[in-house]
Amino acid sequence: MSLDTVLRPRGEFKLKVLLPVLATFCRSLNITIHVSLPGLILSDYGCHYDSCFHACLVRVGFLGFPLTYGEIGLSVNEFLSPRWQKMLSTNTTIGREVLGSRGLNFDGYLYWIALGALFGFSIVFSIGYTLSLSFLKCRMVLPFTPLTLVFQDVQYYVIPLETRERGFNQKKLQLLSDVTGAFRPGVLTALMGVSGAGKTTLLDVLAGRKTSGYTEGDIKIGGYPKVQETFARILGYCEQTDVHSPQITVEESLIFSAWLRLASQIDSKTKAEFVNEVLETIELDGIKDALVGIPGVSGLSTEQRKRLTIAVELVSNPSIIFMDEPTTGLDARAAAIVMRAVKNVANTGRTIVCTIHQPNIDIFEAFDELILLKTGGRIIYSGPLGQHSSTVIEYFQSIPGVHKIRDNYNPATWMLDVTSTSAEAELGVDFSQIYRKSSLHENNIELVRQLSTPPPGSRDLHFSTRFSQNGWIQFKSCLWKQNLSYWRSPPYNLMRIMHTVVSSIIFGALFWNQGQHITNQQNLFNILGSMYAGVIFLGINNCSTVLQYVATERTVMYREKFAGMYSPWAFSLAQVAVEVPYLFIQAVIFLIITYPMIGYYGSAYKVFWYFYAVFCSLMYHNYMGLMLVSLTQTS
Repeated sequence: MSLDTVLRPRGEFKLKVLLPVLATFCRSLNITIHVSLPGLILSDYGCHYDSCFHACLVRVGFLGFPLTYGEIGLSVNEFLSPRWQKMLSTNTTIGREVLGSRGLNFDGYLYWIALGALFGFSIVFSIGYTLSLSFLKCRMVLPFTPLTLVFQDVQYYVIPLETRERGFNQKKLQLLSDVTGAFRPGVLTALMGVSGAGKTTLLDVLAGRKTSGYTEGDIKIGGYPKVQETFARILGYCEQTDVHSPQITVEESLIFSAWLRLASQIDSKTKAEFVNEVLETIELDGIKDALVGIPGVSGLSTEQRKRLTIAVELVSNPSIIFMDEPTTGLDARAAAIVMRAVKNVANTGRTIVCTIHQPNIDIFEAFDELILLKTGGRIIYSGPLGQHSSTVIEYFQSIPGVHKIRDNYNPATWMLDVTSTSAEAELGVDFSQIYRKSSLHENNIELVRQLSTPPPGSRDLHFSTRFSQNGWIQFKSCLWKQNLSYWRSPPYNLMRIMHTVVSSIIFGALFWNQGQHITNQQNLFNILGSMYAGVIFLGINNCSTVLQYVATERTVMYREKFAGMYSPWAFSLAQVAVEVPYLFIQAVIFLIITYPMIGYYGSAYKVFWYFYAVFCSLMYHNYMGLMLVSLTQTS
């Protein structure tokens, strides 16, 4: 169990229990509001209210809800048509009388207000979706700049949730303590320690990915103080969880990353050559046309996904790459394949750092240097491994009381055993203090001092823009990827189309030719019901089916946004745009089936506005679903 889990068990348990309940409640409330507020259950006409406040509340609810304008547009479109213009004895037309009887006595210009409102609500939900995502933070073809990363006296504190809830905001828990070290180009460094020692925490602090807590200390890149916006452009971060779009191929995943993360000055041919070279370096060229798929269900194996994660970061041509436990969850063979790929990347001259947890002998000895942390985030060893781990073994065996390693025993396992908390208590020593008094620590301090000074003739890294590509290229790239994902997702899109066809036939059969036989008030209510029910049930189905699909892509978006590929605006606008053709097809199918079956007025003008109202209603339901997903926490 990690230290982060220990710090927040109660809060996470509450979320796991409450989120399903809250989701069910919100869905039920959403349906209730959809049915109640547009005025089809409770009409303004003939109602008497006990107070002005009650009357205003009902009126505001009626005019402030999106479906109201769909109802107004469809009703006015129908009942102001020529066949309803016969005059009554009351000096008003039949159409006006019908509209007035239901509290819908609006003038013809409300066509435009209703249609504009529908379009406006679609825009509002789209912008809400975007804002929600924004505020939730070997020689190769392309040359790169080898860079060192040095850090001195790094401290990291957090305030536990239980402490904050009790109002003790000054009581901090220290997760990293006086961490000093250096990562160099071409050197493969292992970051090890027991669970909760702070391995991943150190990587996140150095990468600038910690959005909470307090960080102290000096971090320098190539001898210059770290600037987060610049550092994010030259860093590749391979997370422990391999998150990729399931309906994209291996090669397309790399192409997408290359388009958005390589400099805009690089031509397309060079980018394509670099993608192919990365595929060969990570040994993915044999499966480049395979779909990524869903973990444990289809597509790539766990080991192949891990190599894809590395390749997606490598194709951005970074100078420094962090990998969080790249071999966790893999068998010996798969882990060896991944480490061979990691070693290939290190041989290109990049700075590679991997957190690792109890590796086997072969994997452990593939590293060049080791930083070992103990509980509390203190360093107890930082230096070279030596041939067959000889340097590490000699260092710890020189400490009085530490038992010798057995023949053919895994040095990584032995090292973690002899430096455990229980071993410290048994020996009565503090390994971090022993390290701080050793010549090894002095050598590291001197190395950090040397690398903290910029080399002669070097220049600090600077990028004129936050992202490698402009907003238009970001949008086009995201739209290209989303279009591929949608086209290859028949369970999502085909089911929507089938639901539309079946629902349209059902509504057409239920309200067969009702538009041609309106002889009493009940017939009129039937027509109003057909308009309402058809759009609302299709809309709610769209709103609910989009949730799961977008939730999967949202997780991918978080990784890509942290990597500096694009802004949330580019992603969300592409997500909004890619839905339009499918919603258009749904609206056309609904129109073609229901309009003649129900017997609405046969005019091209009326058909167009009927289609427009249905299309906009489907859009705002869909975009409301997108916004709801972006507002909820990741499961």
